[in-house]
Amino acid sequence: MYPTTITSWASIIAKTLVDYGVDSEDLFEKAGLDYSHLTDPNSRYPFSAMTRLWNMSVDATNDPCFGLSTINHWHPTIFHAFGYAWLASNTLKEALERTVRYIRIVNTAARASLTEVVEGYIFQLDMDYDNNIIEPSPAGLDAGFAMLIHMCRVSYGEDFSLLRVELQHSHSKCADRYAEYFDTQILYNCDNNRIIFEKNILEKQLPTANVILALNNDNIVSNYLSNMDKNDIVMQVKTKLVNNLASGVITEKQMAELLNLSQRSLQRKLQKNGVSFKELLSETRKDLSLLYIKDRHMSLTEITYLLGFSEQSNFSRAFKKWTGQSPRTYRSVA
Repeated sequence: MYPTTITSWASIIAKTLVDYGVDSEDLFEKAGLDYSHLTDPNSRYPFSAMTRLWNMSVDATNDPCFGLSTINHWHPTIFHAFGYAWLASNTLKEALERTVRYIRIVNTAARASLTEVVEGYIFQLDMDYDNNIIEPSPAGLDAGFAMLIHMCRVSYGEDFSLLRVELQHSHSKCADRYAEYFDTQILYNCDNNRIIFEKNILEKQLPTANVILALNNDNIVSNYLSNMDKNDIVMQVKTKLVNNLASGVITEKQMAELLNLSQRSLQRKLQKNGVSFKELLSETRKDLSLLYIKDRHMSLTEITYLLGFSEQSNFSRAFKKWTGQSPRTYRSVA
């Protein structure tokens, strides 16, 4: 299937074009995009047409820095529920991990990674596009990085800073604008598009953290992605697990019934993805436990129940296997 972009991402282009006095509806039409879809939060545009729109917007405004200008119209809903989950994360590291996990909601051609290195953390953004699709627009990348850093500043506060930004595109007339906005060293003509963060900044507890709000929006995002790609059996299983764990232990047979599949069919589909139901169950429980444990308002008994364990001792054994520490010890230093 061809790559797509959520239309709410396109809305920032429409609003920024208006700032420049450009007829946004006309430009959308010329790019081959239905302007009326902007009012549908679940609609999506072809990535190739969105790339054309970015390039046409740069030409129409005669502003090579157009991508950076879109930051004036940032809002969490640009990224659907993912935007709110991001802002409610415990740390910027957790927020960026959500970006890696959910970036497909914004653009199915996008791939992100977060890697810990000696100097800190490297966030890298790659675009998967075949030879029949035009190369991604630098303006779109600029907008994406600008939005990401804006969200970091909103969550972290005035003391937020970067180590370095590395861009694949060449040095341009926007160099001064880049330097002013990112306020750090910027390297051009690099092999990858990357942002390098300080470790202590990414791992610091955020004042805006809200575990329950983040998890609720995670659930909305998971359901959206599951509906967007009905063939993604791994996402479907994880979504069903999150929605049903609190009702008790879920067996592979019960999961197959929830997905209207035979148990054998479910096994084959998961096997094609190189994973088993048991592994997904453990992975989902682990991910949720690490989020729940940071909310000190939640008792260990409550967490045990939410993860589908029958006894707290069973949860404690599983948690120690995942982290090497008991839940109480982990919570005391988290």
